Amino acid sequence: MKRLVIIGGGITGLAAAHELCIRGSNVSRRGIQVELLEKSDRLGGKIWTQKHGDFLLEAGPDSFLTTQPQAYDLCRELGLGGDLLASNQKQNDIFLLRQGRLKRLPDGLNSMIPSRFWPLAATTLLSWPQKLRALGDLVLPRKSDEADESVHDFFCRRLGRGIFETLIEPLLAGVYAGDARELSLKSALPQIYELEQRHRSLILGMMRQARLPDKKMRSSAPGEPPRTMFMTLKNGLSQLPLKMAGAIGDQVIHRQSQATRIRRQDQGYLIDQAHGSSIRADAVLLAAPAQESGIPLETLDAAMSVFLKSWPRTSSAVVTLVYHKEDVGRELAGFGFLAPKSEGKAILGSTWTAMKFPGRTPEGFAVFRFFLGGSGREAVVAQDDAFILNLVKEEARGLLRISGEPKVQALQRWIEGNPLYRVGHGARLRQLESLLERHPGLFLAGASYRGVGIPNCISQGREAAQKIRSYFMV
Repeated sequence: MKRLVIIGGGITGLAAAHELCIRGSNVSRRGIQVELLEKSDRLGGKIWTQKHGDFLLEAGPDSFLTTQPQAYDLCRELGLGGDLLASNQKQNDIFLLRQGRLKRLPDGLNSMIPSRFWPLAATTLLSWPQKLRALGDLVLPRKSDEADESVHDFFCRRLGRGIFETLIEPLLAGVYAGDARELSLKSALPQIYELEQRHRSLILGMMRQARLPDKKMRSSAPGEPPRTMFMTLKNGLSQLPLKMAGAIGDQVIHRQSQATRIRRQDQGYLIDQAHGSSIRADAVLLAAPAQESGIPLETLDAAMSVFLKSWPRTSSAVVTLVYHKEDVGRELAGFGFLAPKSEGKAILGSTWTAMKFPGRTPEGFAVFRFFLGGSGREAVVAQDDAFILNLVKEEARGLLRISGEPKVQALQRWIEGNPLYRVGHGARLRQLESLLERHPGLFLAGASYRGVGIPNCISQGREAAQKIRSYFMV
């Protein structure tokens, strides 16, 4: 019997274990024994639903994209189809902070690339020279070489600096927390890179895609909500990792089990744990963040350890405030707002949870999630709790015309918790693969490498499981 040890009980590690234990045929019959080590007493990684009285607050992501089907399909596979919650399609506007005021993003301008001419022409968010420059994309040639390019340089080349700084940079900040001047287009936005390669013009490519029938957005089972671009679970996103863990079983998952050192033993590995015991493995999957994965590798491979511990990342924070609706002077008719750097706010953006997912918030209350930090703006995350909470409340009062104090307030820091896909990220991955070749049976997967979203992490966990199967030749 071959033994696989998975280090990390986030969504990637759970997806790998689930693939081997549940989605494949019986593990014992396939000759693989799976052990998953999680250093804390909680599973799910950055997926973390916290209950504050009658309120469900998300410390990490509050939803997942369904345009990549892995998370949506997994929820249904686990029997959570009836617990899926669709986003509000009647009031789904996004607002942009412009000269101190929140202005609605027109239809066709809320996905980085204009997909309709009239909203682009009519919006007051851009000047006429900026609009005309964006339309230059219709005639510009595609990039002639395959060298990696920053997200900033790409969009400035295709659409112009004005539309980038006003619309695109704020949209990116909430997802990647990185500096667009350093962010790799190929690694962070591969679908946008492919759009230029296939269609030359980004605008024409988006318009062609918009005309295609959107079969993915149709619900295929009775009793389930319609499939929307963003979806969550009625009792919080933590339902997903908890349901996965329940299917995998306690005989596989070991909480409060921190791997401190990995070393060679015969043809396999020996993993030392913080509580003093060791576990033998024929293969190891490191499914924790890169910087954490580097720590137990110090003895096995000092060069790889240093390489992983120096993986680019940044810090961010999520502040959640719950107010009585009558204390909010602004009409909340949308998903939230984005704040460009030029506005000088600590808040990068906000999600209005009660509007985005109706039914998740008790009647009569408004729930706001605010995002802070990211590359070049990490300093605020290091401030004490009182400073951050007071700063966010003060900015929120002015932007949303709020009076009174919140009924609930929560702060979650993610210290060095956001991986950065800088220009050259693809070369960095190739260098990592070269280092891994020296250690047969050692695998890496997770948000640090090939996609930060929940669907990306599920996909990476499953792909790692398939590689391990092949390695064991099962």
